[in-house]
Amino acid sequence: MTKDETIEINLKFFKKYLLKNSYVFGFSIAALIIFLSYLIVSLNISIGNLTSSYYFIFFRIFPSWFFIFLTVMFVFSAVLAYHEKHFLMFLPILFWLLISSAYIRTQNIPQLKDITTNDWTLGPDLDPFLYLRIAQDINNGNYQKIDYMRRAPLGVDNYANTNLMPWAIVSVFKISKIFGNDSLTFAAIIAPVIFSILASIFFFLFVYALFSFKFSKKESALGATIATAFYVFSVQMLHRTTAGIPEIESLGMVWFWLAFLFFVMAWKQNFDDKKQRKKIIVYSFLSALFTGLMIWTWGGYRYIYMVVALSSLIAFLFKIEHRKNFLIFSLFVLFSLFIYFLRLKSILPILMGFSDTGFAFLVFLIMLTDKFYLTLN
Repeated sequence: MTKDETIEINLKFFKKYLLKNSYVFGFSIAALIIFLSYLIVSLNISIGNLTSSYYFIFFRIFPSWFFIFLTVMFVFSAVLAYHEKHFLMFLPILFWLLISSAYIRTQNIPQLKDITTNDWTLGPDLDPFLYLRIAQDINNGNYQKIDYMRRAPLGVDNYANTNLMPWAIVSVFKISKIFGNDSLTFAAIIAPVIFSILASIFFFLFVYALFSFKFSKKESALGATIATAFYVFSVQMLHRTTAGIPEIESLGMVWFWLAFLFFVMAWKQNFDDKKQRKKIIVYSFLSALFTGLMIWTWGGYRYIYMVVALSSLIAFLFKIEHRKNFLIFSLFVLFSLFIYFLRLKSILPILMGFSDTGFAFLVFLIMLTDKFYLTLN
């Protein structure tokens, strides 16, 4: 075989596999760059001033498996892109994002050992100790509706009466016992990391569903992957979802993105199709349900009402799919506010939430009045 024939065969291989589509080429180049950068750093190869750049400093911060794993994931993505699996080709990258974010969030676990007792302890945040204490009472069968450890000797209503976080910690503990964990405190330590992984998955699906209104599957998956990369490494999220800090935001974000995901899924259905109309009802109820769970977890539920109410009001004013908008929003408002009522046992605070629940209820009344007016005329 001559030299020219060898070059021609190599070019055919390059065109057939690496240039089949832009995604195969992009994933392949990304895998090559990551792997070469890893080799340069691990072998201490000097390439002038670039060696001390922030790019290569980033490679020195994390262990070698971190980038080998990323290289392998890019290769898997390239293979899936070659077979034109437009949605699946981004899942290896998403998997790496979840594993790497969990790795970053758990680096402090070895320091969460109390040297006086040689037992696990939480990080330096006050509220999680309250959640853990109540979770211990629940797990030990000592749960009482009145918490006499607060405002003693009279006590106050137990925090677990109106919040799901202590119950979530107990649930994580019971599941972790399957894997050999016998410490409720350790379950509380890893709970925010688990919740952040779930929230990241639901965020990815939400962005994918949102982008799919205007873009193709592969473009939607690309946008969702990029958005998730920013989300999982967001500094604002990291400090509230780090191991040892089981704050209510970590659990709340799980419900937050699920509520938006099913709201978007409801809007994706065709109102004129009877089967899809049933899906609209189911998705609207699910969106309301997860909003209700958010209400029972974290005060950030207000943002859900702000976004959903405002977007529904805009759709109403511009007459965008009028019947579908009314069905989705009315089911969402009525069911979620009913769940809110079960928590507060009062309707007045709900109606007085001028920027959130009250605003949503006002928008519902406007849409309901318009519905009656159209029916009568």
